Amino acid sequence: MIRTILISGLLTQERLDRVLGEFRRVVADTSDTDNLVVVVSSTAGNSIATLHFTEEVLGDERMRCLVEQAQVKIYEAQSVATLVAFAFGATREMSAEGKIGFDLGERMVQVGNPDDYGQDGCLTPQFMQKWQAYQDAVLKLLQRLGLDADPDLHMKFWAAEGRLDLSAKECLHRGLVSRVF
Repeated sequence: MIRTILISGLLTQERLDRVLGEFRRVVADTSDTDNLVVVVSSTAGNSIATLHFTEEVLGDERMRCLVEQAQVKIYEAQSVATLVAFAFGATREMSAEGKIGFDLGERMVQVGNPDDYGQDGCLTPQFMQKWQAYQDAVLKLLQRLGLDADPDLHMKFWAAEGRLDLSAKECLHRGLVSRVF
C-alpha cells in the first residue's frame, strides 16, 4: 500500500502539528511492505516550528525509518519548506514548474514582546539562538547537497543576501532530484 502525506501551505505550528499527527497515524498503521510518499508544496512558514517538526520526526526511530525510505514529490519548496523537502526521502521528484528556494530567513520582531526584546532594548539571546539555529540548518543543508562548493551558486547566494532559487531543471542537473514530472 502507498501512503501519502501532504505538507502544503503556510507551515505554521498548528499545520505542522497536524502533519506530525498524520505521520504518527501512518507509522502506527504501516507494514514493512508499505511505501510512503511525502508531497511538499509550500512557500513559507515558521522556522522554529519547522525545525521542531523535523527534529520530532527524525527523533522517533519508527518515523525516521519510514521517512528515510519515502519518495518526496516537490511541487514548490521555498524557505522553511526546503528544509522539510530535503530532510526526508530516499528519492525526490519535482514538478517542472516548481522551484526550490534556500534562504536564511526573516524573523518578525514585536516591540514590547519580552520574548523578542530584553529590558535593555536589544533582541534577547533566546531569540537570536532560534534565528541562528535556522540559519545553521540552511547552511548545513547547502553543504550536504554540495551547493556550497559551487563558486557561482555561492556568490549568487551571498549576493542575494542569503537567498538562492533553483528551477526544477537546475535541481535535476545538480542531482538534487531524480526526476522532473
